[in-house]
Amino acid sequence: MSIIKNKNLSFLLIFTFLLSIFAPNLASAYGTNGSADSPTLTIHKFQQEPGTQPGASGDGSEGQNPKGTALEGVEFTLTLKETFDPATNIWSDVVTETKLQGTTDKTGTIVFNKEKGLVLGRYEVQETKGPDNIILNTNIFNIDVPMTNANGDGLNYDVHIYPKNQIIRKDVELTKNGLGGSPLNGVGFQLYKVTSKTGAEKETSDKIGGTLTTNSSGKINVSNLGQGKYYFQETSPAPGYALNDTKIYFDVIKVNGDNTQDPMGQNIAVDWTNVERFVKNGTATNNIIPAISKTINGESGNLNINRDEVYEYNLKVKLPADIDLYNKFEITDELDKRLSFVTTDGGITNGWKVSGISASDLTFSNVGQKLTWTVNPDTASGDTLGLLTSLKGKTEFTITFTSKIKPDTIKDVIPNHATLEFDNNRGDTRKLETSVVTVGATEGGFEILKVDKANNDIVLAGADFKLTTDEAGEKVVKTQGTSIKVNGHPSTDPEGELIKLTTGSNGRIYVTGLNTGTYYLHETKAPIYSENGVTKSYRMLTKPVKVVVNNDPNTKEIKVENSKSGWNLPTTGGIGTLLFTLVGLALMGIAVIAYMRRRKNTQQ
Repeated sequence: MSIIKNKNLSFLLIFTFLLSIFAPNLASAYGTNGSADSPTLTIHKFQQEPGTQPGASGDGSEGQNPKGTALEGVEFTLTLKETFDPATNIWSDVVTETKLQGTTDKTGTIVFNKEKGLVLGRYEVQETKGPDNIILNTNIFNIDVPMTNANGDGLNYDVHIYPKNQIIRKDVELTKNGLGGSPLNGVGFQLYKVTSKTGAEKETSDKIGGTLTTNSSGKINVSNLGQGKYYFQETSPAPGYALNDTKIYFDVIKVNGDNTQDPMGQNIAVDWTNVERFVKNGTATNNIIPAISKTINGESGNLNINRDEVYEYNLKVKLPADIDLYNKFEITDELDKRLSFVTTDGGITNGWKVSGISASDLTFSNVGQKLTWTVNPDTASGDTLGLLTSLKGKTEFTITFTSKIKPDTIKDVIPNHATLEFDNNRGDTRKLETSVVTVGATEGGFEILKVDKANNDIVLAGADFKLTTDEAGEKVVKTQGTSIKVNGHPSTDPEGELIKLTTGSNGRIYVTGLNTGTYYLHETKAPIYSENGVTKSYRMLTKPVKVVVNNDPNTKEIKVENSKSGWNLPTTGGIGTLLFTLVGLALMGIAVIAYMRRRKNTQQ
């Protein structure tokens, strides 16, 4: 019996020894990670682009491989809801909730441990703050420390979680319209992101991408812009429109309030900050550029006119709707040296006038051949920019000024054009030119041919004429400072008057370079001739010869006929006189004889 008892005792001792070795392992066969005496909760925070595919479900373990970039600056708040006693395995509701807070560091990590107040239990975890460039995930989730794994066969006292935040992204649409809301196609823009701003003059920005161009609907669409401040700036306008390089600012921001389209319960919006006449809520309006045209006498671009005859140039200007925002508007017309600006003729005071705006809106200068009209800036209101506010609401105006072709100008076509130079104060500075208009100096002439009336083959030299513009013969044509020539040469008259035009041996006189119009040839000396040794004169013309000069380079021949005088008086003291004397003496003798006979008869 003692032997059996000793064997049983030996087996019992062996079993007890084995039990002492394996019992702890049997008790913890489900496995543990970390220590109940030193629990930790580590949050790894990452940011992801919208549309990133989710990774594997979290299991609380360390070393998962999340997609995204570590995110600094996210604040988490842990609220203790239940406590856990590992000795009794009892979870108990807390009477007074305690909160722990922490913010992720540069590695996107925050660790809650015993030193920071972490105890075993159940916590509500919530993001309470975060950077502006992410969508804050305000959903509350629960974490147990220790955490039982998904298979239910292990406890984790060192819990790791990997929440993600979506980077803020928003699509932006800019609309560019013209007058009346019509869309403008092909307008170029550059997009910038503001990188720092301590004042308007110190703003810095970076270009984003290349040039953006509006489509046929006048729109530019940019996708997935992150949080921040941006602006569009026009780089090239549509044809016929002025550039407007005003910075069109907007912000991609989070807006307080619910948004059912966003599962995070936040509204991501584009906030347009430009609110002015031509930029509002993402729609910008361009205005047409000014326009200028030039005509002559209000009708055409070409005119043939006599030298020294006054005519009018007309400069018509069309104004854009934003003319009051311009800071320069200047019209220049430089006359050809063959033209003169007329200030005392033509019925216009000081040589020019304006309609559509007030003359006081313009400052005029005349330096040499250069005429300049400058729109006056509004300085009286204290506007330091000198904007052209006096033209607000005006749509067009016309400047009219008088000119004439100088009298010494040869027959020619004289071109002329005007320029308009402007600065719209928003990046568009241009110089526009009108189409060329021309004036041509009319010119004609005539040729006098002096002939014998009875025989036109006989040409008469030595006939003198004066040329006037009136039938009475008082307004003699003057040649000084003109293009008028006689027989191909300037007049030699000391006074420069065509007061003695003398036919040459060929009976002719050529006069060229005359303005078109009606002239009168007055004969001042008839030609002379010799007959039977006697010098006689042709009959002088009693009426002037009317000459119509047309705009024709070919001279017009004017045949002037003179007839010989018909008188034939006897020579003083010749036979004619003797005959009269003899007849007279005979009559006197007869009278004396008759008287003597009568006296004799009376005496008897």
